[in-house]
Amino acid sequence: MDETIVAGVRHPHVVIINPFDTLPGENFRHQRYTLLYELLRKATVDVTWLTSDFHHWSHSRRSVSRIPSLDRGNILLVKTLPYKRNISVRRFISYVLLSVATLYRLFRLPKQPDLILCVGPVEEVFLVSLYARLRKVPFVLDVVDLWPDLYVFAFPPWARRLARLLLFPYFLLAKTAYQCATHVTAVSATYARWAMQLSRRTDRHNFSYYYLGCRNDRFGSKTPVGRPEIISCLFAGQFGFSYDVELIIRAAGRLHAAGQSNVRFVLCGSGEQRKHLVRLAEGLPNVKFLGWVDPDTLNEIGMECQIGLCTYRAGATQSVPYKLFDYMSMGLFIVSSLAGEAASLLTKHKMGETYDPENLDSFLVCLSRAVAERSFAAVERGHPTNIREPL
Repeated sequence: MDETIVAGVRHPHVVIINPFDTLPGENFRHQRYTLLYELLRKATVDVTWLTSDFHHWSHSRRSVSRIPSLDRGNILLVKTLPYKRNISVRRFISYVLLSVATLYRLFRLPKQPDLILCVGPVEEVFLVSLYARLRKVPFVLDVVDLWPDLYVFAFPPWARRLARLLLFPYFLLAKTAYQCATHVTAVSATYARWAMQLSRRTDRHNFSYYYLGCRNDRFGSKTPVGRPEIISCLFAGQFGFSYDVELIIRAAGRLHAAGQSNVRFVLCGSGEQRKHLVRLAEGLPNVKFLGWVDPDTLNEIGMECQIGLCTYRAGATQSVPYKLFDYMSMGLFIVSSLAGEAASLLTKHKMGETYDPENLDSFLVCLSRAVAERSFAAVERGHPTNIREPL
């Protein structure tokens, strides 16, 4: 948190608005705002977290009973219309209703915020920015996803120009929110530059980025294993439209057909593409689906693997995702399709290889190099990066 924004306030009231990240007590990995909330609670900060009572990742209702008793007064669950499909009209409606309800809860807070830190869908950040301007409250807008560009990517390539035209009101709302922000932070320099371009602001000193990082208690050292007979490749995440899990299964099929049995693929997660992917992997002994697993189990699985897979489709809007840091914390060598900032990090720190997205041959070449690298040595587990950087 930039202390200059709340200078002169002895015990600032910080309001976090984030409907997505893991709450204390939930059996899901710690995310960006879980870590931030814990840090604020340890400091002399009065913190209120406004979030959704619907868990986006599992598509299930959240329960107050799961939140530790010491945190229940700080975390306010906003009633949200549930949805089953991530790409649906119902999700759009859900976000509109959530945004209005969040604004209502803001006005109902017994104490006005000294600082608002917000990340969320376009409608929510827009309404919160209006509240901040009306009440003259410092407002930090955090870029974790490229809303509304993310909506455009959900359309087929041939329809994206039309989609951008249809979504013009969303771009206008987002632009207004970013123009109102006192400060803009992001998960990468790429996202921070995107926000500057969208808002058409030139005050570069009010834009910065913090890499996502991960929990410190996950770190330790992998025990060198010499030359393992089987190299295990881990994918952990959603089976959604921007993730190219199908490429992994196609690679497994190619390796199996060639009689190469020294590489296996472990897939942790679920999503809309799960049934299709399971059918595609039928008869492949080198592919294993484990579904959603809790953080401790995922960490144990990762410690038994050697390679982490960041497989995204061409044009995916992710720049430096959670996966990179999760895999680093497990000491995995990373095979990724993300160009730009993510590729530079892997090259700079010698932590992985980058292939051409949706290109099976390119993926297999990178995978073969990664297998050779992992066959001879295990590496020290990585360390999270939570350093504030100017743009």
